[in-house]
Amino acid sequence: MRAALQDHHRAVVGEAVTRATARAHGVPDLPRAVDAVAQIGVEFVREAEVREFFEASDLLSQPESLRHYRFAPTPAYLEPLAFLGVNDDLTSIRRRDEDSTHYVPVPGPDLPYFDAANARDPRLGIIHEGVHSQQLALSWAHPNPMRRHFIDSVANEGIAHYNEELALTAGLFADAPHSRAIVHNFMRLRALRVIVDVNLATGVFSRSQAVDFFVESVPMDAETASEETSYYVATPGLAMSYHVGKQEVQRLFSDAATAAATSGAPFSVRDFHDHVWRNGNVPMSLQRWELLGDRSDVDALDAAGPWWQAVLA
Repeated sequence: MRAALQDHHRAVVGEAVTRATARAHGVPDLPRAVDAVAQIGVEFVREAEVREFFEASDLLSQPESLRHYRFAPTPAYLEPLAFLGVNDDLTSIRRRDEDSTHYVPVPGPDLPYFDAANARDPRLGIIHEGVHSQQLALSWAHPNPMRRHFIDSVANEGIAHYNEELALTAGLFADAPHSRAIVHNFMRLRALRVIVDVNLATGVFSRSQAVDFFVESVPMDAETASEETSYYVATPGLAMSYHVGKQEVQRLFSDAATAAATSGAPFSVRDFHDHVWRNGNVPMSLQRWELLGDRSDVDALDAAGPWWQAVLA
């Protein structure tokens, strides 16, 4: 909770300063797509730009063979199910070579939180959901079959959330201060999810109190806040996986870079990210053991005993 609050405070500062700077320089917001066809066209171009940016910046390999993340209009049969979460088809291990798809609603002034961001700058969805698409495709093709099938939401969501801040730091949104502000707001939301997750699980928050907390503190629309809260009521612990996972990736990066500097060995940002993305279905504790020979996280879990003992205690 303390780490999440610290990240929240940092995101609030980043968002406020970015918006103030944009206002001071008279930078207008990016226009909202006029319709779904236009939005799909912009995403097609932006997705190529994001891939080129990461490749050219030596941050993460983007091989030509790696599938794409595409937008498409929401089919009528999916519209009633939109409340269940992000309207994505990330395919499966048997369809890993197929492009993945995000189904977009008709752009308008009353779009919910994430759709409103995507309607102005599709890169805001590409840097998270598009990362899920790439990471899953890479992991499903792992040479070790055991690593293709293990799914750990802390690693999966942590990598995608980590990538949001990575893209922000690297300057992907240098041309769009309003988009930078939204990424800071995404970070704010992920941190606040930890507060909601813990307070729902411990009974401090009722469902309605959690919804109000999201609406007031992010801020976000009531529809998205209600969907988020309902999801986390049903899956305790999942909401904090974004923030905890990001911190685990950052800790691993920092320790790997420090170890390389201490030994005099070169440290490659690209190689680190390629390894983490390719092994993204594997818990970060095991990746730490493999990369650094540090099994302290594994030992801590072993010392705690089976999870069911803690539940019954």
